[in-house]
Amino acid sequence: MIRANANGGCHVATLALYSLMRKTRIPPNNYTFPFVLKARASKSMIIEEKVVHRDAIRTGFDLDLFVEASLVTMYAKCETEEGLKVFNKMPMRDLVSWTAIITAYEKAG
Repeated sequence: MIRANANGGCHVATLALYSLMRKTRIPPNNYTFPFVLKARASKSMIIEEKVVHRDAIRTGFDLDLFVEASLVTMYAKCETEEGLKVFNKMPMRDLVSWTAIITAYEKAG
């Protein structure tokens, strides 16, 4: 449901579902985080984004390549420096992560 809402542009619904997951203690996974991060980035809610980032770290999914690339993209929409920090900490970089950081810098000017 989170994926469908995020892909459909229903970012408020995506964030509400994630909030409900947290309240009911349903653990997110590596498929959940990229879509929640996409929704957070669209709303430019940096405080809330850091909550999702902490959740990813707490659950160990912050090391997933797609979660990392989503973090880079999310932070790039709000603060490029934090996105660069995530990128620099990535133990392995692939096409997705390089595209995320290049796009971030391109948008930042």
